[in-house]
Amino acid sequence: MTTSSSKRVLLERIFNVERGFCRFGVDPVIFEILLYTARCVYANGNFLWSLYIRVSIPLKEIFKALEGVNEEIMELERLRDNIEKMHRLAEDLPPGKPFKTRVNVGCDFYMQANVDVHKYLMCVGLGYYVEFNKDEALTYIRYRTDKFKQHAEDLRDKGARVRAQITLALHCIEQVQGL
Repeated sequence: MTTSSSKRVLLERIFNVERGFCRFGVDPVIFEILLYTARCVYANGNFLWSLYIRVSIPLKEIFKALEGVNEEIMELERLRDNIEKMHRLAEDLPPGKPFKTRVNVGCDFYMQANVDVHKYLMCVGLGYYVEFNKDEALTYIRYRTDKFKQHAEDLRDKGARVRAQITLALHCIEQVQGL
């Protein structure tokens, strides 16, 4: 086979790969990255490394965002547990006796503090704090946790779609190479 006919066969295979990508509804950004990589097959035999570098960046961003969301969920759950624990401990106290604790004021120096367990100041964003009672605080925490869990689920789905598109692309590239 001459080089011009092999180029023509390769371009026909790439065109078939492009039609396959369009038919399966691959994300346009991933499609462009994979199409570039598929065109590099002719120029460079070691194209899988290029594919890995170009496609791993969106995946890393998704996983980094997912890690941040999971940390927020854990922090909210710890806050909920602390509120419930403080409220249980305050109920065990005799009437009229304040709930006392030690607060770290820095460099492991502690001060005694009287705690009002009926009011909680919670940061609602942008440096604003709102005063809640126990039920309102727990409702707010539950609402925020549900929102973060939904966002985490969306990020997991997005990551799964990108991984599926990468797998599809690798199968199409194998067809292009004739492996």
